[in-house]
Amino acid sequence: MTDEIHADRRDPETPDGPIRLSEAGRDLLEDARKLSSGRAARTLTPQVGVTLKQTLMALVEGRALGKHRAPSRATIQILQGSVTINAGEDVLELDEGSWAVLPDQEHDLTANTDAVVLLTVAQTT
Repeated sequence: MTDEIHADRRDPETPDGPIRLSEAGRDLLEDARKLSSGRAARTLTPQVGVTLKQTLMALVEGRALGKHRAPSRATIQILQGSVTINAGEDVLELDEGSWAVLPDQEHDLTANTDAVVLLTVAQTT
């Protein structure tokens, strides 16, 4: 692990073709392990003004995204590992293969194991 908190910011690129999420997730986990934040992400839908934004995110075991609100309706799919989402008194325990609508309130997300998740957000105009 380095003292770097996050990877260098890069402009998303339109993919040349299909993306193998398992390989992209494995690469992100490698990146996350090198960063003091313990997380890394890649935007999969880079076009400006799209109505659907998808982000592949990797978190090292024990790392978290602090309390936040989704900008609009959002879902999460767990591709690897397991996570816990706390939203007020509601707790979602999600493991590999799980899919859920994210709470429409402030929530956090903690990786119970090394995890790769796919976040999908419906952008509002």
